[in-house]
Amino acid sequence: VDYILDGSIKKANDRLRVTVQLLDVAENAAIWATSIDETLSDVLTLEDTLSNRVIESLLPQLTGSELEEFAKRGTDVPEAFEHYMRGRYFFNSFTEDGLAKAFVSFHQAIAADPGYALAHAGIADYYNWLGMIGVLPPQECFQPAIASASRAVEIDPHLSEAHASLGFSLHAGEYDWSRAEHHLLTALDLNPSNASAYVWYSIVLFTEGRFDEGLEYARRSIEIDPLTPFNHHNRAWGLYYARRYSDAEAHYQRVIAEFPDYSFGHFGLSKVQRLIGKTDLALKENSRAHELMGEGIFSMLAEAECLAADGRQEAAVKKIERLKELSADRFVSPYGFALAYMYLDDRENALAHLERAFEMKEPWLNWMHIEPVFDPLRDEPRFRSIAEKIGYNAFKANYSSIYDSDRSNDKNQATTGSRSRAVRRLHDRTTLVIDETSITDSGEGETGRWPHPAARWRQAATIGGIIALLVVGYIGVSRFIAPRSPVLRPIGYQNPTLVVLPFSSDEPEDFNLGVGLADALTNKLGNIRSLRVLSANTGRALGSAEPKEIAADVGASFIVKGRLLRNDGRTILSASLINTAAESQVWQEDFAADNEDLFGMQTRLAERIWNSLGIIPQPLERLQVEKSYTQDPEAYELYLIGRYQLTRRTSADLRQAITTFGNAIKLDVNFAPAYVGMADAYALLNLYDVDPPPDAYQRAKEMVTRALSIDDGLAEAHATNAYIKFYADRDRNAAELDFRRSLQVNPSLSQAHHWFALFLAATGKTVEARQEIETARSLDPRSLAVLSAIAVVNFYTGDVQGAISSANQTLEIDRTFVPALKVKRWAYSVLGDRPAAAATFVKEVNYSGGSEGDPGWQIIAVQVGRAGAENGEAAARLAAAAAAPEIRANPSVYAYETALAYLALGDKERALDHLERAESSRAHGFNFAEVDPRLESLKREPRFTRLLERLKNP
Repeated sequence: VDYILDGSIKKANDRLRVTVQLLDVAENAAIWATSIDETLSDVLTLEDTLSNRVIESLLPQLTGSELEEFAKRGTDVPEAFEHYMRGRYFFNSFTEDGLAKAFVSFHQAIAADPGYALAHAGIADYYNWLGMIGVLPPQECFQPAIASASRAVEIDPHLSEAHASLGFSLHAGEYDWSRAEHHLLTALDLNPSNASAYVWYSIVLFTEGRFDEGLEYARRSIEIDPLTPFNHHNRAWGLYYARRYSDAEAHYQRVIAEFPDYSFGHFGLSKVQRLIGKTDLALKENSRAHELMGEGIFSMLAEAECLAADGRQEAAVKKIERLKELSADRFVSPYGFALAYMYLDDRENALAHLERAFEMKEPWLNWMHIEPVFDPLRDEPRFRSIAEKIGYNAFKANYSSIYDSDRSNDKNQATTGSRSRAVRRLHDRTTLVIDETSITDSGEGETGRWPHPAARWRQAATIGGIIALLVVGYIGVSRFIAPRSPVLRPIGYQNPTLVVLPFSSDEPEDFNLGVGLADALTNKLGNIRSLRVLSANTGRALGSAEPKEIAADVGASFIVKGRLLRNDGRTILSASLINTAAESQVWQEDFAADNEDLFGMQTRLAERIWNSLGIIPQPLERLQVEKSYTQDPEAYELYLIGRYQLTRRTSADLRQAITTFGNAIKLDVNFAPAYVGMADAYALLNLYDVDPPPDAYQRAKEMVTRALSIDDGLAEAHATNAYIKFYADRDRNAAELDFRRSLQVNPSLSQAHHWFALFLAATGKTVEARQEIETARSLDPRSLAVLSAIAVVNFYTGDVQGAISSANQTLEIDRTFVPALKVKRWAYSVLGDRPAAAATFVKEVNYSGGSEGDPGWQIIAVQVGRAGAENGEAAARLAAAAAAPEIRANPSVYAYETALAYLALGDKERALDHLERAESSRAHGFNFAEVDPRLESLKREPRFTRLLERLKNP
């Protein structure tokens, strides 16, 4: 993609607070960012505001009439809009229950606004889908679909979704090929980003035998909407009918790998496998499809086909007879019966059921002429008669009849049973080849241009739609879909903030375990996007504070607290959930760790919490919560101790943490979080130790690589990997991807937000850097490291006074916190206030336990004017300090500071000499050279420009 629209929405009472930014991918920068505070009644105005801002930024050349066309709303009734968005959410579940709820929601939208075209198109899609999967007889589905879609087009002739729905329903319900194609192409002209229109049009092309074109449209639908599994299924479906069986099988296997619970993936794979003779596998896949489809008729018909293909004729006949019994009360597709009879080599019954399908106007007849299973019938007059009646003769030129070509040597064909003899002489269709398209070895299409170029302003309409989904999807879906417990929060309260306090114990030896369990639970719950979880560090700092005090201090809506007990060798956690607003206990419950399964106990507690808050985690979120990284209690306790040592950030503690994590790994060599902890310790030594091990970053890389090889979905590992890629490898693109991956997995991981903010500040992304560090602060409001990082971000993003203010806020909590003193010194130096910088420097030296006589501190003394009254004296002291063996031997620590000292004396050439040493030694501070205001006087120096190029393109 070229641009990313990213943001967040929070709802409080009757107001929406929206923060949005538009990102340019190529420039790796924000084009703009904005915050808006609106009432709920202004939701449609809010959508317009954001949409127009995007259009103005990307397409300033639009004319007034084009802008007017873009600004058109589907409805001015917010209630109708909410019902429609909720209906789309339910519709996309593709389950019978979800479709039923979608139907109700679309009708509610129409009741609120009878002229709402999108809602009428939604009704059409509902009927189209029911007809496609055979839930109801065809005429009970497609005629209402045609009526609803036609009404939508009548209301708004320029609505892409309406034309797409009408085109599909005309093709399926009326066999009206020409009008179907007209409406689908109109849909694509109106909105070239309408993924559904590409899917429906690819289906029309498949049924016409135009496979290359159809596969290209199917590919395009995936490109636009890669997360909808039906789009992937549709492409594999087309490969099957194009007689590219190996490609179809491989594609379906990828569909199942990416969407393991998607029924049509298993259904389609079974269809391919039973044709090519892999009947055992076909039965297995169809059994899974049958389970996922709720044991529906669709998969029962396919089971009859599988049994017949496997040579189990008696079982197949019994299945068919059972389906005929069911047809007295339920619709059972005659077309499906015809396929089953072909696998039984019963042509007469197959033809009879195809004729019955025509009488019912069954949509599956559109596929009849390209279905390989029907190849033996193609010369039958009755078969040809049906084809003529549904309009297939118009497409004869798209096919080449090679029925007499012996394909028995084709490894893709089935070779067992009478069914094999019946369909052995299969044929390939000739296709209309698009000149720009070539087929790769993997069977994928490559194209040089797209056949439907469209006006750029219409592409931008999709962005507006995304904003609409962002806004209304939040207030509509989250308000109405998930079951909510009214006793837990005021009406309208969303995205609750929760903090887990350290679990207490009467046994001193269980102190670390109680703290560690609370930390681990915090990390588990942090994977759930709809729950805002404050950091474990803040939980520890709050200790035993009262609920009301906690609510006022850090804004937590709910508190989890508990006590560890030992009973007959079992660990029991007596936990409670507290509502801070009501100052009441929601529940209190005991959770036992059977067989010392602490992970299992945490998972049960986490589930109890989210159920109480009315939260339904997404499947991937739940998977992250349920992960268990070790079954060794001692290894886990060592890991928890190591994490505590990491938080202290002294050289001695970091080295001790390495030992502690190493001991945990000795007990469990596959304990991924312990490898991450060790990687953190090694990486941070480069910042907090004046003489770090020379291989510290290399060891950090080895540890985090091992962690990711065990679990690629571990958020902490991706954050650490990003840190290393940024500071050690200077691979900014890879670092950004890993930071975003970490936050995608665990949006409540404060450390990732903290580190990412520094990265963004270093790379000049001011707005996002400030947003990220503010998020880190909100998640970890008691962290001195985060509070001082706010000052760092302010400093590097041009707010020097803000840096001083933020540093002072940190020092009000702990006047001895050296990182805050350091950035305060930087800021005073930039402002030219040397007395204030020198006074801050003295405190920095004293509280760090250093001495101004040390060469390293002498270098910084020059920066703040404490190395002599005259420049000559200061220069001599600086030269002596820079020549000290410990300084020259460690350029990664001292070269950057030495450059700043020479620059303070006005010696640009020597400053550049030392900056070159800092760059070549990959000094930590040099990563911020591009945005460091202390280097402002070098910005036009060619040597400095070349250094920055090496920094950004190592």
